[in-house]
Amino acid sequence: MCCCTGRSRHLIDQPKIRELIQAQLVEVGSTKATHDLSYVMKVVEDLLIDETVIHTRGNITKAARFLGMNRGTLRAKYERLLQSRRDLHLNSSRKAM
Repeated sequence: MCCCTGRSRHLIDQPKIRELIQAQLVEVGSTKATHDLSYVMKVVEDLLIDETVIHTRGNITKAARFLGMNRGTLRAKYERLLQSRRDLHLNSSRKAM
């Protein structure tokens, strides 16, 4: 439900997500190695958390309410996400030297 108008709206293009998942499954199925697709859930969760925190302008309490999770849980997940970005940036900076 839209927080502004009270009307239901689809914020997620479900057919597009389904198409992307199917493409990933085809790619995984074409290789002989065994793959774990749990990383897809991780990527979706990280994007959802990141975009919701941006949308709420950093208001973790409001973002947690939108996501239907405990504020402390969201804060911990968001801190982990930020730390992984810092680590990635630091590692890429070191490789450039």
